[in-house]
Amino acid sequence: MSGYYRFVCAVPQVVTADIRHNVSQMAELFCQASENGAAAVLFPAQSLGGYSCGRLEIFPHFLKAERAALQQLAEVTEKYPSILVCGTSEGKVAVISSGVIHYTESDSTVFTDGNIRISCALPYRRACDMVRNSGGAHVVLFPYAGTDTFFSVNARRQELAVFSRMLNAYCIACGAGASNTTSSGVCAGQALAAFDGKVTAENRHFTREPQLLCFDVDFERAEYLRRQDMQFWNNSDREIAVTMPTVDELKYAPVSKYPFIPEDESELHLYAESIVKTSACALANRMVSSRSKKMVLGVSGGLDSTMALITCIECCKELGLSNDAVVAVSMPGFGTSDRTRDNSLAIAREFGTELKYIPITDAVNQHFKDIGHDPADTNVVYENSQARERTQILMDIANQCGGIVIGTGDLSEIALGWCTYNGDQMSMYAVNASIPKTLMRQVIKIYAAACDAELRSKLLDICDTPVSPELVPGKQFTEEIIGSYDLHDFFLYNFVRYGDAPEKLLAQACRAFAGVYGKEQILNSLETFFRRFFISQFKRTAMPDAPNVTGIMLTADFMPSDAGGKLWLDQINELKKQVK
Repeated sequence: MSGYYRFVCAVPQVVTADIRHNVSQMAELFCQASENGAAAVLFPAQSLGGYSCGRLEIFPHFLKAERAALQQLAEVTEKYPSILVCGTSEGKVAVISSGVIHYTESDSTVFTDGNIRISCALPYRRACDMVRNSGGAHVVLFPYAGTDTFFSVNARRQELAVFSRMLNAYCIACGAGASNTTSSGVCAGQALAAFDGKVTAENRHFTREPQLLCFDVDFERAEYLRRQDMQFWNNSDREIAVTMPTVDELKYAPVSKYPFIPEDESELHLYAESIVKTSACALANRMVSSRSKKMVLGVSGGLDSTMALITCIECCKELGLSNDAVVAVSMPGFGTSDRTRDNSLAIAREFGTELKYIPITDAVNQHFKDIGHDPADTNVVYENSQARERTQILMDIANQCGGIVIGTGDLSEIALGWCTYNGDQMSMYAVNASIPKTLMRQVIKIYAAACDAELRSKLLDICDTPVSPELVPGKQFTEEIIGSYDLHDFFLYNFVRYGDAPEKLLAQACRAFAGVYGKEQILNSLETFFRRFFISQFKRTAMPDAPNVTGIMLTADFMPSDAGGKLWLDQINELKKQVK
């Protein structure tokens, strides 16, 4: 596996204006980082002289000593394949590689080894300038120096996260440390890395000790995002060839079990509220534009129909309608359990919807008789007949009351094709189509916290109910059939968002789920994911309209319905041979 580069932020312990002391500190930190596999070592601006030396920085003797110190660092870089990056007192950025010093005076100067592209942001540049002049870099380095407070540290964290999303690049910043002069303030020594709108690594602030912050970069991910936005395509004014080592694994890169779910609790609550509000707003627009009077949906006592019901209730608030504008239809079949049936009826009543109870067993048995199917044969005909019977009922009720049928299928099911074509796959507006199963459970739990005790207990019980289609009598658990949704959502996010190949997905999943799932189990789920993902595009091609409220949604134009997954499945087969 290739394409991984290790970047290191080095915050030295400096003595103001003592360039000889400072250069020795920098050389020592550079050697440590290089021996740990660093491709590039980023130092703060003004590291050689310290921040701030005031008017000393313009004295010829000071500048001559700083240039001599840079030459000393250049000699150190001859022993290692790593590059060294630091800001100078003259407002330039020095990039030193294999003994050669390059001064960058433009944000769009790019350093490349033929794969990864690196640019250095000059101090005090505006964000709009950087977007125009980033040189199509996969990694943008920000050496800076300045005094800090709690507010400036927090602002820089948010700013770098925004830059990483705007630039479709890894953004790495390194600031002057607390050992600098405190005549007019204190430097935080903040070092951090961000990618795709999130801060992914950060050091301790306001400490005098020297620090190294390591962060591994997957340049293929940045390349994949960049290819979707051609304004970032290699628009450099100068390219300089350098050599940089790669690393075999992402040792210093965070990996989340649940990439759809924010790890910060307060952020998760805001995100959950946003999903509900955005979905409801989208549905309200569709109700108005279609001149519909009612929202019709099937309620099963499962996660998907509960999430869709919540969206309908919030839509009523948005439009100023009473909750009986929602027609909730419970349609128990051959495999419906008492638990899910009772929960579906309870929440429909608690929300004040117009509730209809229509068992489908007699109608489906008549259908079996009409087509000559043996009811004892619980095959795909047995299962799908129930799904299509329910869809027919919902469509006809919608026609009766001048309403639209609200689809309940979620992103996880849509990705795997875990739905019946022209059954639960079809509706008039699919409100859950961009919400994966793992995230949906969290959204419902957070929504439940604001409900009264009776409704809250039912919603939480639904969250605790094992996922099941309940199409055959007895226990039928989805995750026993197709594998864990935790794994499938992990594969889905990293494949669709970043274009990760099976080999990379396996390595990342083994890290994320260490101690939870074994490598062989993960590999089997990975094969299931890709096999089902490719053969199910025809279902996604015929999907109804749906709002994208999470940033990831599988639309008809994602790929052709007849696209083959052999390229991905072949790699999985090779991985299976290695495991055996």
